[in-house]
Amino acid sequence: MTTLTELLSPRNRDTLEALLLSVLQEAPIEGEPGGFPVTDWIEGGFERTFVKMAATGLLDREDTIRMLTASGFLRLASTLLDADGNPIEGWMEILAAQNYGRDRNDATYTKQVLTLTCTSGPGPYTRSKGELVAYSPSTGNKYVLLDDEVTIPDGGSVTAVFQAESPGVGYQDSIGSIVALVTPLPGVSVTNAATPAGLPASYITGSGSIAVSSTTITTSRRTVKLAFTTAGRADDNSAAFTCTVYQGGAATTTGPFAASGTFTQGDLEVTLTDGAEGTQSFNEGDEWIVGLPGTPLIQMGAEKETLAALALRCQDRFAEQSVIPTGNRFEGWVRACEAAQHLGVVKVKARPSLTVSGIEDVYIAGTTATATPAQVAAVQAYLDEQSGQVDYANVAAAAAVAVAVGGTIRCRRGTTAAVKSAADLAWIKYIAALALGGEQPDGLVELLALENAMHDAGAFNATGLTLNGTAADLVLTAFQCATLDESAGLPSQGMTWQEIA
Repeated sequence: MTTLTELLSPRNRDTLEALLLSVLQEAPIEGEPGGFPVTDWIEGGFERTFVKMAATGLLDREDTIRMLTASGFLRLASTLLDADGNPIEGWMEILAAQNYGRDRNDATYTKQVLTLTCTSGPGPYTRSKGELVAYSPSTGNKYVLLDDEVTIPDGGSVTAVFQAESPGVGYQDSIGSIVALVTPLPGVSVTNAATPAGLPASYITGSGSIAVSSTTITTSRRTVKLAFTTAGRADDNSAAFTCTVYQGGAATTTGPFAASGTFTQGDLEVTLTDGAEGTQSFNEGDEWIVGLPGTPLIQMGAEKETLAALALRCQDRFAEQSVIPTGNRFEGWVRACEAAQHLGVVKVKARPSLTVSGIEDVYIAGTTATATPAQVAAVQAYLDEQSGQVDYANVAAAAAVAVAVGGTIRCRRGTTAAVKSAADLAWIKYIAALALGGEQPDGLVELLALENAMHDAGAFNATGLTLNGTAADLVLTAFQCATLDESAGLPSQGMTWQEIA
């Protein structure tokens, strides 16, 4: 039986040339006792040159057969390379579209919430989508107003959503670094500052509302979800909810609590407000999710979907149909949700709940940051629509492990700026490509990958390299997500740079 290895191993030109010569040698010639006298042909003569030309033409056919064979298999089609070692993307894209009904996801944009503040006197200002462009002086990255319209009040502040100028993972701007407008407005300042709490994701179907009333910026990074278990109002304590805290990869649920005017969870204080008299403020199943502390990041941009990820999404079409769905089934739904909504959720891992039967714990993350509450809420809503009567997904942001890099990098004189830029992008792409739990099987963020990023960027040498202050690989647990160190800015800013002759 022919194997794939045989089909995917094209004959080389020497083999083809020898085959042609053997055929000619055996071919009958009128008036001659044998075939063509190929052993008498002079090397470099017309005859041998013609045979080499024919063999070269057949060699191209051999490679075409190899690609045609591989293009029918997901894993092989996703790894096809041309003669120069570059990916051949067309085969995989055609296979996914025609056989699996899956189109390749385009790159997505980084989105941030920026705070615009106007001093007393020159305002107010009203601007429409695209009319405000903010940027980070340290990186030069630009962000364009995405909201349809924003009004900056005189003597006050307003928040608005801005989108990166281009898609991809290159927009890594730390909190407080986006502080300028391309076209300044008199008296107006801008920043992507941290807040006590992020923008809540509210799924309240009744007439009531929930708002954050605390003012402290906590150092305890977590996500808090209020889920209503009993319908009712807050003024008579008839509504009830549970409180789930996601922190460090673990979920802790307390309650139910009777709804009242305020609810406190650690340094988070929220206010529950009823709707009009006679209406039901909160319904069973309503949810409210918020991240602490508040990050201006809504979603981190992603590169165009890799061929390997596209192949995996195609395989998701045939997830196991067991009574108790497998984790792969839920992971496939998350990838389908991302393809449909472009949320920036590119990493996912699921496991059966360790405490509750029938519950699948689903952890998600973006490229270089963990998932935001809005992303968690959107994925949760999508999975709720897909799952059945006997199974349920509990979606949470993967526990973030900020990776701070250090070391001394030496560059040839005049090349430092270019090396910094290339090194930043290479390391960002490495972190973005890491799955939840790090590189398998050992769950690592590799120090060697940092060294390779520096050398590939053009550094002369790199010494004293560290990850989180240690000259060793960083080990992640199964549901942790490696992220860039938000407080340090770009990777190159945590290193010492020296120029040599």
